[in-house]
Amino acid sequence: LPAPYASAASLGAAAHFVLCAGAAKLRVGGLRGWISPCTMSTYLQIYRSSGSAPPLCPNLSRAIGTRAWAARAAGVGTLALELFVLPGLLLAPPRVRWLGWLLMLFLHLGIGLAMSCQVGLVFLTTLPAYYIGFSCSAPVGSNQWLLAASLAWLPTLASAATGLPIPEVWPLSPFALFMHNGTDAQRLASATMTGDGRLVLFTECLTELEGRRVLGVMDRSSHGGPDRGEGP
Repeated sequence: LPAPYASAASLGAAAHFVLCAGAAKLRVGGLRGWISPCTMSTYLQIYRSSGSAPPLCPNLSRAIGTRAWAARAAGVGTLALELFVLPGLLLAPPRVRWLGWLLMLFLHLGIGLAMSCQVGLVFLTTLPAYYIGFSCSAPVGSNQWLLAASLAWLPTLASAATGLPIPEVWPLSPFALFMHNGTDAQRLASATMTGDGRLVLFTECLTELEGRRVLGVMDRSSHGGPDRGEGP
């Protein structure tokens, strides 16, 4: 693509990833469920008790997670950022779009401080993509802007109109993270993270599972073996 269109495509991709993350929260967790204080409190508590991915500042995590108004504000702020603020920067003058990558920087720093240092650090690797995308200077209404807007909004709008999820196929792969509400997140964490159960992915070798309590095994090895399930 010519440089102006490549820049616009970068803006569209950055906005798409953020918007589809917010849309996934609405689709899976539900609006009422995700803005409930329980949801953010649950995520903060799960990672605060984690031995491998705790927050940098457990006291901050506890302060937010144990106060209903703060947990609700964090949930509402997350949805507002992902659904309206960052995708809406496409409608803003080019000179203020740089606020997009700055907001993402603060978001990831907040994740590292209050939820999980490991998660926040991993997401910091995406900042160059947001910096390039939200540095796009395409004027609103230009052909380059139309490309950016199409990439940013159409996949999520089409998903909402059809009721079908965005395909897990590049370049439209959705960025569906932390989409469960508090009740479902707690159930999943208890089953696979904070308890003695684990989700195990494997190819062919099952020797490490011998003698373990296995609830279900699906074999997707290169040999195309049949699916196998075992009871507890």
